[in-house]
Amino acid sequence: MNHYSGRLGLQQRVLPSYRVPFFDLLAQSCESVSLFAGAPRPVEMIASGIPQIAKYHAAKNIHLFSGAFYLCYQQGFINWLEESNPDSLIVEANPRYLATSSAVKWMHARGRKVIGWGLGSPRLSPPLAGFRQKGRLSFLSQFDALIAYSQRGADEYAALGFPREKIFVAHNSVSPAPEKKADHRPQTIDRATILFVGRLQARKRVDYLLRACAELKSYPRLIIVGDGPERAALESLAKEVYPAAVFAGAKHGAEIKPYFAESDLFVLPGTGGLAVQEAMSHGLASHRGQRRRHAG
Repeated sequence: MNHYSGRLGLQQRVLPSYRVPFFDLLAQSCESVSLFAGAPRPVEMIASGIPQIAKYHAAKNIHLFSGAFYLCYQQGFINWLEESNPDSLIVEANPRYLATSSAVKWMHARGRKVIGWGLGSPRLSPPLAGFRQKGRLSFLSQFDALIAYSQRGADEYAALGFPREKIFVAHNSVSPAPEKKADHRPQTIDRATILFVGRLQARKRVDYLLRACAELKSYPRLIIVGDGPERAALESLAKEVYPAAVFAGAKHGAEIKPYFAESDLFVLPGTGGLAVQEAMSHGLASHRGQRRRHAG
């Protein structure tokens, strides 16, 4: 990893525990890394973490509305910038975060660069699609560059009108390749163990996975690793349609490895992506459903 001889500021709405190791690793390659993030909503059931190397500053997240109308204002953003005084700033490129534009203006007034990072910008459907697309481009145009999680995300930013030469791809994965050749795994899912890993949210479509398993004559073993606001509803559904499903709860790091080791097939029916790379790093065959993402 190249060394950045400057102070790097990073903004997150929340700081999930699974991202902490990455930010600590990044902090070893910079003069300093300062993180600004707040607490999630209780309904999100996100386990937050505290970095050991990167400096952490707690934002006061003010959550407004919910669902498609959700907005977040992070109180203390400018105060953090004045205290940490970053040479460069990376922020989430999400127009739902209301304090971002003020932070960009603060940086630009001092001749410093701001990079936005995100999933991409999928095409919107009517009504008001054209108006909302222009709003997105106007928001993104304030950034000096964009980082996308995937080539598809980069293509979406470019299609929106953001200069392609200012878009960079940082794939949403830091898992290494398997150290040894994967053990033989069955080529069919007859009597197989199927694994899902992720937060239990409606957009993950775990209900689809439960119903799909119920239609299989082989009645495979289904392990669901994760926690979230939809867990109670999914457990209730499982009792009705697929009692063989096992809900293992949230697992991270070394404690999740046995689940990958004992499974034959990893399935991601809804949105996500990081767990797919993790499954592949364990030599596990993966299947991903159609991806739909929603942004403001």
